[in-house]
Amino acid sequence: MNSPNHVLITGCSSAGKTTLLDELWRRSLLTVGEPGRRVIAKGVDPITDLKGFIQEAEKLAVTDLQEAPPDALCFFDRGLLDALAAKERMGGPTLENSLGRGRPYRQSIFFADCWREIFTQDEGRQHSFDTARAESEHLKRRLPQLGYKLIYLPKAETEERANFVLRELGLG
Repeated sequence: MNSPNHVLITGCSSAGKTTLLDELWRRSLLTVGEPGRRVIAKGVDPITDLKGFIQEAEKLAVTDLQEAPPDALCFFDRGLLDALAAKERMGGPTLENSLGRGRPYRQSIFFADCWREIFTQDEGRQHSFDTARAESEHLKRRLPQLGYKLIYLPKAETEERANFVLRELGLG
């Protein structure tokens, strides 16, 4: 069963997801930050300890879901599916085995496709565009297999993207 109030925004690294979540927060909507960024802030380095990084991101994503109010619309920047997909890519259990019958997010997921023109690396994002694209392609292929519908975000200014999301949800 999908959680209709848990809205996931996922996709390629450095494709504007966090900026979009910041805009939604500015509009007084509930948002939850990307687990990976918060794990890095705690000192776990994905370059030297990828397995530990993914484990911590998964734990944090589970906690985020448990703490999100079930009756209020809440937007998640990446989340549990991203962590489980990363584990799967590393040879871990499949997404189906990790999730069982549960589906922690609304059936329609907003997807930020790779956007080379805005891709940047920083302290928390040291991987290449090609690595980001490979992760994104894995999500694009696997999430529909779990019953999720991908809604591609327009490659547009942040305000336009936020308006698009709200219109798709019947809120704008």
